[in-house]
Amino acid sequence: MAPTLCPICKCALPDEGDRQGRVCPQCSALVNIETTELDYTNGHGQEQPSIAKSKWRRINGERRLAIIAPFLSGHSAFIDIGCGSGETVLAAKARFPMAIGYEVNKPLVAFGREQLGVDIENGMFSADRLPDALRGQRKVFASSHVIEHLDDPAALLGEIAAACEPGDLVYLEVPLYTGESFRRLGYRWQLWNSEHRMLFSLPSLQRLAESAGFRPLLAGTRVFARGSHSGSTRWRLLRQHPQDFIRTCLTKRDALSIADIMIADYGFVVLTL
Repeated sequence: MAPTLCPICKCALPDEGDRQGRVCPQCSALVNIETTELDYTNGHGQEQPSIAKSKWRRINGERRLAIIAPFLSGHSAFIDIGCGSGETVLAAKARFPMAIGYEVNKPLVAFGREQLGVDIENGMFSADRLPDALRGQRKVFASSHVIEHLDDPAALLGEIAAACEPGDLVYLEVPLYTGESFRRLGYRWQLWNSEHRMLFSLPSLQRLAESAGFRPLLAGTRVFARGSHSGSTRWRLLRQHPQDFIRTCLTKRDALSIADIMIADYGFVVLTL
């Protein structure tokens, strides 16, 4: 059954529009009205990665950690919710004394444990599943490309909030329909599919975070397709948008690339309570 309410703000969706998505008039999320229920526990939706893909995922994880780095102050634990095959957890082990992931996909859990040697708990995260050893520690919770799969993303954020203590940080990352790829490809973009309940705008992501009681410290955009960081991509962006390219070079944060800001296929927020 097609959703009639926005999963983020519970606002009634427009009755009219195209047959694939509706933009929420209140929070600006793009809600998928052709979703399919999927069971991720036995590998559906994502297979174990090749060596090359796993290596790239670790690089991407390191780039996420670079975004968070300016806000770290005595944080000793990293918790990755929906960690996939565990490459961001592996990258976090170099920065944090304790790093753990949570993942429902059993083949990915096995890959992370056996091939990468990381600590992954199988199953959905909830506040009561947080190990006792992490309570009282300054923690960073991360969840990348997870909440767009959920019927009720606010419920997961509520569990994260319940596990947070003063000084903890939260990093969320989601696909945006406001980025270059969706603007160019529309519903043909590979991240518009039946597995995703919605795609976000930055305002809708921030609204979701604030509704769970979090305060944004930083919001921005990024992209992690390998070719997007190449010299040819930078040349394309310079050729097509010379003024924006120069402005971006002068104003971007060190942790972000020119493509992160100009292509902007994914959005992130760094949060605290």
